[in-house]
Amino acid sequence: MGKINSIWWALCLGACSLFSPVYSQVAPPAPQPAVPLPGAVPALGGGIPKITNVPILPGRGNTNIPARPELVRPDVIQVQTNEFQLFIERSTGQALPMFGRNLFQGAGGDFAPAENIPVTADYVVGPGDELIIRAWGQIDINLRLIVDRNGAINVPKVGVLQVAGLKANQLEGFIKTQVGRVFKNFEMNVTFGRLRSIKVLVVGHAQRPGNHTVSSLSTLLSTLFAAGGPSDVGSMRRIELRQNNQIVTEMDLYDLLLRGENAKDQRLLHGDIIHVLPSGPLVALSGSVRRPAIY
Repeated sequence: MGKINSIWWALCLGACSLFSPVYSQVAPPAPQPAVPLPGAVPALGGGIPKITNVPILPGRGNTNIPARPELVRPDVIQVQTNEFQLFIERSTGQALPMFGRNLFQGAGGDFAPAENIPVTADYVVGPGDELIIRAWGQIDINLRLIVDRNGAINVPKVGVLQVAGLKANQLEGFIKTQVGRVFKNFEMNVTFGRLRSIKVLVVGHAQRPGNHTVSSLSTLLSTLFAAGGPSDVGSMRRIELRQNNQIVTEMDLYDLLLRGENAKDQRLLHGDIIHVLPSGPLVALSGSVRRPAIY
C-alpha cells in the first residue's frame, strides 16, 4: 500500500511540472532604452527625455506659443506666432508675417511722447498741470502754480481762480482779466510747465493690457505703442476708444500703414478705455506679390 502511494505522488509531481506555464521559467526581457522624441532634449544624468520644444499643431487651442528664436531680444516686445501662421508655414513652407505687426516690434515699455513739445490750442487744463504766470508793468509777478484737485489756482492779492476745463488758448486771457480787476497797466504771459499724468486702461488683445500712466498729451496711437500694440491674436483693424461707456472713435491701423492717415487718432482723457478686439478672418498671400504676408 505504501509503495502505491509513493508512485501516486511521483506521478502528480511530474504532471505539475509538465503543465506549468513555460514563460514562468523564462527571465523577463531587459528594458529597452527610451527613443527620444523629435525636439526632445535628454535629461541630465540619463532617464526619460524632457520635451522642451515639441511642434504645436493648429486647431488644438494652443495660445501660449513661444516666439521664434531669431526674434528674441530683451529690449523689445517679442513678436508671437499665432496658429494660423504655423498652419501656413507647414502648408507652404513659408513663414509669413502678420501685415503691419512690425510697426510695434521696437516699442518698449518706456515708450512715451516727448514732454517738451508745445501744448496745442485745444489742450484742456486739468488738476495737476503746472502754470507759469509772469507779469510786468505796475506789478511784478513770477509764479509757478499747480492746478489743485478742485481745478483752481491761488494768485496772491487776486484770489482763487477756477481754471480747470479751460482750453490752452483761453487761459491767458481769462487770468489777465481776473488780475486786471485788481491791477492796471501791466502785461502778462501764461505758459505751461510740467503737465499732469493720466491713467488709461488698455483691455482686450493687447501685448500689455492693464492700467497705463501716460502724459496728458498722449493719444490713442501713442498709448497703443506703450502697450506694445495688438497681440498675436489681436486685430490691427478694430481698436476702440471708449469714454464714459461710449465708443468715441474706432481706429483702423491699415489706414495708417497704407495711406498714412491717422484722422481717427484722438487725445486721451483720464479714465479712457482702449479696447483691442480679436482679429477677424485672415487670408495669406504668398508668391509673386509685393507684400507677401497674412492680412
